[in-house]
Amino acid sequence: MFPPKKILILLVVLTLGFFLISRFSHLNKQNNNNNPDNDRTNPNKPNQTWQPKGQIFTDIEAPDHKAMSVLLIDSNSQKIIYQKSPDQQLPIASLTKLGTAAIALEMIGKNKSCKVDTKELDCGEAAIGLVNGERLSVEELLYGMLLNSGNDAAEVLAGSTTKNGRNEYIAWMNQKANKLELKNTEYINPTGLDEENKTNLSSAMDLAKLFYYLTKNFPLFKEIIVTKEFVLSANDLHRNYYLASTAWDFSNNYPYLIGGKSGNTDKAGFCLLAQAKKANKQTLLIILGEPSYTDIRKDSWNLFNYGFEVIDKNN
Repeated sequence: MFPPKKILILLVVLTLGFFLISRFSHLNKQNNNNNPDNDRTNPNKPNQTWQPKGQIFTDIEAPDHKAMSVLLIDSNSQKIIYQKSPDQQLPIASLTKLGTAAIALEMIGKNKSCKVDTKELDCGEAAIGLVNGERLSVEELLYGMLLNSGNDAAEVLAGSTTKNGRNEYIAWMNQKANKLELKNTEYINPTGLDEENKTNLSSAMDLAKLFYYLTKNFPLFKEIIVTKEFVLSANDLHRNYYLASTAWDFSNNYPYLIGGKSGNTDKAGFCLLAQAKKANKQTLLIILGEPSYTDIRKDSWNLFNYGFEVIDKNN
């Protein structure tokens, strides 16, 4: 038998040991939850990076265009129909917001309530008109950011959803880009706005990889990106917001368009990531560096038509 004093010491040691083990387990779980490589909705979800399955060869001549980079993909076969400098690193304007959405969906969760702060509202012309003190869910902010290209919605997501604020959110965006092997992608802000001597960068191929990753893994993103119009109805937390996707405008209301994301800044020019579907054929088109609004509307229309013509001939 142990003397009573030794038994008491043993109990204290065991209790302290159990406490330390429990505390370490909690901190480890917390650290995992703050790591953008872990999807809180499905921790076992792999970060599989999309790769094209070859190229469709054709004798049909591609249309002339003025873009610096183009990538046109047959979404059914996952083969490239046409490409021009798909790996060239270029400014991407508001196509940045796909990266912003990735972190919101993976790390934050669509139901989290976010409070609008005045400091998040000085963010350029593209905005949905958020008001200081309002509260919106992550899902509502994603609609505002991806349809209207709302910079205010992007800034609220980045500024109010992480423990250490906006800079941490941007760091997570870059970590996720690295995890997905987006080698030409660099984020400096969540909106895509140009800054004095720098801007957000990516490539058409990186954007295709990110787009297919998001549509494969997040039903909410897949739903939003094909939405043309949406209303966030007024409630006790925020006013009414009418939202409309800018992708249709940038593609000149192409008749087979089913959704996408557009963007433009001085450094990026005019950019577009968009999908079109005609009968059972579907394409993804990414255009970077168009010199004008008129050019991107004309060139996107012609490139979509070219893609469907090539698919028809190869079927």
